[in-house]
Amino acid sequence: MNRIEKIFGILLIGDLVTYTEAIGKCPPGHFECFNGKCIKRGWFCDEGNDCEDNSDERYCNIGRPDICPIGWKKCQNEIRCIPAHWMCDNITDCQDRSDEKNCVYGECSGDFKCFNDKCIKRGRFCDNTNDCGDNSDERYCNVDSRDGCPTGWKKCLNEIQCIPAHWMCDNITDCQDQSDEKNCGNEVLRIPGVVTARLALIRWFLQRRLNSTTSKWGPQLNRIAVALHLAEDGVFALESNIRQEMTYELTIKLLNKLNNERLNAEELALYVHALLVTCVDVRDFYGRDLVKELRVKVEETRNYTNPFLMLVLCNAGDAMTVKDVEEVVAAFNSPKKIPWTDVQALATMALACLSSRQNVPVDEDVLEDMLGQLKRQQFSNGSLDNFRTTALVVQALLIHHSYKTNFDLTSAIKILMNSQEMESSLLNAYYVLPVLSNKSLLNVTSAHCPRETKTGNIIFKAF
Repeated sequence: MNRIEKIFGILLIGDLVTYTEAIGKCPPGHFECFNGKCIKRGWFCDEGNDCEDNSDERYCNIGRPDICPIGWKKCQNEIRCIPAHWMCDNITDCQDRSDEKNCVYGECSGDFKCFNDKCIKRGRFCDNTNDCGDNSDERYCNVDSRDGCPTGWKKCLNEIQCIPAHWMCDNITDCQDQSDEKNCGNEVLRIPGVVTARLALIRWFLQRRLNSTTSKWGPQLNRIAVALHLAEDGVFALESNIRQEMTYELTIKLLNKLNNERLNAEELALYVHALLVTCVDVRDFYGRDLVKELRVKVEETRNYTNPFLMLVLCNAGDAMTVKDVEEVVAAFNSPKKIPWTDVQALATMALACLSSRQNVPVDEDVLEDMLGQLKRQQFSNGSLDNFRTTALVVQALLIHHSYKTNFDLTSAIKILMNSQEMESSLLNAYYVLPVLSNKSLLNVTSAHCPRETKTGNIIFKAF
């Protein structure tokens, strides 16, 4: 594995570890291995491969120039990395004890701060015992439904218990009725196996990088860039080698195509999406407004509008119109276009993007009806025709969390996880990876890019 792949792989794995520990798959006092196994925290960096993938020992004795995974911190001696949420938690993990130096424990990281500033374990909150000494850990555990909660607290759905607001949707149940962890919008990521499948698919993408001096990522780089961005928040906001390499190659490929051949609308749209996520100015690409050029191509084919093109224009911030809404709805209702369900899913995402524009009126009932029609096309085994269609429909149903009713999300996700074992095609992976990250093509944006400071036509910031 070369240096770029190694660094990028570490960043991706680090984000995954941060996420899996955050969702609380392992009980308190444990470390979650990269393979999903839970081990006791005391076994971390004990020179034994307790995880069986060595992730509990991998960052225990590193070189000073080496990088920690995202979501981890380096000890002061710079030879060990530990999960960031282990810093200042009253448990020593660094050999030099630097993780517990200069800490302000009054904030009670991960625990409950009593009104008298005492810290108690979160598990002692509402356990019918006055652990705080001032009864603040029990005071709001059984209140009258008409009573309010303290500032910064929220009421559980049963209206008889209050909990700190930052405990809502943190994947740890605190309300007696479990309502603090309901309707949190991350059901995809909770499905067993998704985190592992996501990491495996990211690795599959990275392995496609070639040792070529001219084309390291191949002709599908535009799709690879978008898929990796949706799988890993902020990858292209970092001043990393991988971002610079992809940006350079995308730029060279597109310049060659613009100068030597006529791009069709869909090809141009794919490049616009890729340039957005790699922080390239699509409004001034070496003097060319690519968004305007895409709009012209769309107008040239008004007999039928590909909803993917509308989605890209909307994501790129183009001025959208009522006519665009009509075209998207017409595309959804056009059964002559094959594959029809794919078109419908893309049309639904395009309409959802249009509905977010204040100057474009969209009938929300129409959007809800489109979502309902997509759900009714699911087969009993959870699929919708094929892997690509299943992935696109799930992406669309992330809108308003529509998958929560009349749709078997778990079976659909399992189909998609199996798809990578049965048919590892880049096109399938391009649509599946965002789903495994609880994302969709609606999430393609340049919002993660730093404030615009142009160097040539690439948007950079002094990091």
